[in-house]
Amino acid sequence: MVGWVFSGKSAAGNTILRSKEFQSGDRTMKALKQSGEVAGREVVVVDTPGWWKFFPASFI
Repeated sequence: MVGWVFSGKSAAGNTILRSKEFQSGDRTMKALKQSGEVAGREVVVVDTPGWWKFFPASFI
């Protein structure tokens, strides 16, 4: 999952995996990978730190 800071990437990953694998509501500081079975298929979700429009993630 990639996107802007506070865009809901962790929450979306939790919804896809139907579990609380990612810490939703806090900033993701480093990429986290989780897997699970969805509709009979093994799915891997990678949650990544977000970015601001004019600043790289290292400044946040």
